[in-house]
Amino acid sequence: MFKIIILLLTFSQIHASYFDDDGSFQIEWFAHNSEAVRERISDKVDLYDDEFFLNWFNSRNTSSETVKLLLGSKFEEVTSSDTCEKNALDCYIITTFGYQKSLRMFYLVERYGYNPSHFYKNRDFKAEYDEFTLEEMNDIVVAFSFYERSVLPSFRQNFIRVVNFEAGDSLANARIHLYKKWRELESEDRVAVIVHELGHSSGYGRSSTGRSHQNTIEWQRIYNSGCNISRYSMANKYEGFAEAASMYKLHPEVLKAVCPAKYYFMKDVFKGK
Repeated sequence: MFKIIILLLTFSQIHASYFDDDGSFQIEWFAHNSEAVRERISDKVDLYDDEFFLNWFNSRNTSSETVKLLLGSKFEEVTSSDTCEKNALDCYIITTFGYQKSLRMFYLVERYGYNPSHFYKNRDFKAEYDEFTLEEMNDIVVAFSFYERSVLPSFRQNFIRVVNFEAGDSLANARIHLYKKWRELESEDRVAVIVHELGHSSGYGRSSTGRSHQNTIEWQRIYNSGCNISRYSMANKYEGFAEAASMYKLHPEVLKAVCPAKYYFMKDVFKGK
């Protein structure tokens, strides 16, 4: 069972830890720095364009299971229409979500095992799930590209969804539900929030001891050592893990300089990637 861990935005914009002019590390609410993230993801933004997804799309065969996942509760309705030729699986998705967005949705399901469709059947919010915009889908793909599928949990029916839901200053939770306020962020900050939430997901992976990474004795020891990278990381060892994972992915040189033990722990978790 996932722990529902809420990511908060407590200021009007993201406040990130930083090195001051004297070279001292100043702890703020979040570990990620927006400007540095923007620079870090620039090559990925350029890479994941329409040509990339078209080449990938043309190199694989559409799975009927993928179509069922993406159409969710609308599967019978969509596939019973005469819009597409019988068994033209790609067509059902493309006519429902649009061509560009569909390619990215196929990619996310088949490359990482996460379903971004708002038609997903199970519901755990009274509020409606919204459809991601193309720009948001681009941000999601960029965020996922920091992780190998092997380090993410293989739970059945993983998802990432945006919810028409507002809970104070909450941005998202670890399941991954993205709230209204997430949509108001700049692209680089939306990416960073997802990288953080995927850090939670990677924490469920099994270590050589048989325990999940975030519940090992070694991680507890490192967390208790008091080397903090953000105020948010002080909440508990799970937030500490997610913040360290996101800093390892987004600002590895900073994590190594500030908290070497956390850096090398994450390097082991992610096998140097």
